Amino acid sequence: MNLLQAVQKTAVNCDVVDKPSEIISTADQQGDLYRIVDWCIDAWTELQSSKRTWRFMRSRFTINTVADTSEYAYGAFTDVLAGALISRFRNWFVDNPQNPPKAYRTSSGIGTQYYMRFQAWNDFQALYQMGNQNPGQPQIITVDPQNNIVVWPTPNDDYTITGDYHKSPQLLSADDDGDTEFADMPAMFHTVVMYDAMRKYGTTEGAEEVILRANTEGAALKRDLDRDQLPRFEEGSPLA
Repeated sequence: MNLLQAVQKTAVNCDVVDKPSEIISTADQQGDLYRIVDWCIDAWTELQSSKRTWRFMRSRFTINTVADTSEYAYGAFTDVLAGALISRFRNWFVDNPQNPPKAYRTSSGIGTQYYMRFQAWNDFQALYQMGNQNPGQPQIITVDPQNNIVVWPTPNDDYTITGDYHKSPQLLSADDDGDTEFADMPAMFHTVVMYDAMRKYGTTEGAEEVILRANTEGAALKRDLDRDQLPRFEEGSPLA
């Protein structure tokens, strides 16, 4: 589903128009349709932001380090799935002991890949950022307060590091119209956006029947989305 389709479905279900073909664009709308466009945009942004652990907002990163450089901003990393530099960034997912980042000396090949170990920033500073440090094979990874990835030891060569991160919301505008699909989330759940926009319409207009339908039908679909796209329970590492 794209923004235009979401607006069409919302407007029909709120009885603002009789059929989707009455709306051919989201740009330059007025009155109720102008507000429905805004509500659909807001509903999509809010949905993406509502959970920090949505599976559909998670992706893979890779970076080739540079010798004598230990700190890297997210814009230097490539999104493996998109095949492009990261442009939508929310937070790194590098602190899960069941799924730690991996690294290898690029010239030696992936067959030499090893796991890295995460260290919280304050501990990292206390343990590894004091006195003279000798470059070497990076073993420890952390995230500084500016969301830069920092590794230790400082790389003595080109290493390839891979891991996971979470994306920031896809931000749409009326000009995106029908050109841009709702990114990442499985298509079967796209109408969650419509139900959230219907709820916003019903609250503003005092349309109790619209709110009731959005709450009943929309809640069932949202529960399915949660079950499908939130992390499963994982057992922790043994204590001993």
